[in-house]
Amino acid sequence: TMERTVNNYGKGDTASDIAVDRIQNLLQCCGYNGPTDYQIITQFKLPSSCCADMIPNDACNTATAYKTGCKAQIEHFIASQSTIVIITVCAVVILEIVTMLAACY
Repeated sequence: TMERTVNNYGKGDTASDIAVDRIQNLLQCCGYNGPTDYQIITQFKLPSSCCADMIPNDACNTATAYKTGCKAQIEHFIASQSTIVIITVCAVVILEIVTMLAACY
């Protein structure tokens, strides 16, 4: 899960770390529930993907990090896309019904 991946951030699994960084950059979020998720793991320095405009070699911290956790951002993203998914599914179902009716004649 995302929560476990965040908890294991920086512990040697580079693929997971890259995935977390990309999600945090894309959704502009930090940690699973928020930036405090990293305090146990990394003390005070957060991953640079938690901050929007980082100067190279500058430490991202809770004062400069995104305040929203990725869980909330992922839920918001899925909810915002649900209308598009529902419309697409309905269109495909209607197309299938029309195709089946046309095949009967």
